[in-house]
Amino acid sequence: MDTNALLQRFVATTADARDFLHTPILRGELVYATNGYIAVRDPAAPGIEASNRERPANIAKLFDNNKRADYVTMPKLPPAKNCGYCDGSGRAYRRTECDGEGVFTHHDREYDCMGCFSTGQVEHGEGATVPCDRCNGSGHAQQPIVIGGRHYDRRYLAKIADLPSLQFAPPPQAPNNDLTDPPAYFRFNGGEGLLMSMRV
Repeated sequence: MDTNALLQRFVATTADARDFLHTPILRGELVYATNGYIAVRDPAAPGIEASNRERPANIAKLFDNNKRADYVTMPKLPPAKNCGYCDGSGRAYRRTECDGEGVFTHHDREYDCMGCFSTGQVEHGEGATVPCDRCNGSGHAQQPIVIGGRHYDRRYLAKIADLPSLQFAPPPQAPNNDLTDPPAYFRFNGGEGLLMSMRV
């Protein structure tokens, strides 16, 4: 698989306001791609389309601290369910009333836009569409899949299921259902990755 195409699979869509996650990140001899929930890293090679930047600052440490070798069998994934917001298209419209910002100003005060629930997007509209922020442009709804006693989103498992020689290792500790739950570690031919669990 072409490395640039692989990295694009894991970067954030333009629906994500964190623009530093929209493109792969070059750090020395390694290149990273992440959307904040899943991340991969590969050795950098000539022709890699990535930028040298400091954010996210701790991504290398996150990989180094979560390597493990107790791999489990990946389950067969059930069929994907369509995102109810974009009806499986992966696209939505910017709300014109808040200029797609999810907030608006009235008499020098800022308010959350209730017409789009502060997302800046609506199901129906006119003009150009943008990646749906509810499903990150995938067109698929969240579906928890249990692996090693933890829940992982089917959307992200589908991104890695066809990686060559995939091995998947959930963290060994009992799940604690809070934001400190360590990510699963996975490796594949040529690279490695991390996947955050879902809170259900």
